[in-house]
Amino acid sequence: MYVKPETFEKLLEGSKQFEIGHVSLRVPSVPSLIALKLHAMRSNEERLEKDGRDVAELLKLNAGAIDKAGLEALFTKFGCSHLFPQYCHLVSP
Repeated sequence: MYVKPETFEKLLEGSKQFEIGHVSLRVPSVPSLIALKLHAMRSNEERLEKDGRDVAELLKLNAGAIDKAGLEALFTKFGCSHLFPQYCHLVSP
């Protein structure tokens, strides 16, 4: 996936480094991954189901990575506030 350099810098800010075999890689933070998914969902309605499932799984598998206020802020920022009620039960207050 291509992103603008300033977007890439933001993704690096909260990323974590992992070693897999002889390869070192950085993985964006859970909020950053959710932001990418929300951007895709807003930009293409055909992605709502697939990316929506990804958002739900990210939240389930990474409990505590983002709180309800932070999640709501992301949904609002990316023009998806109408979808927030479907996901708010997956995070702590």
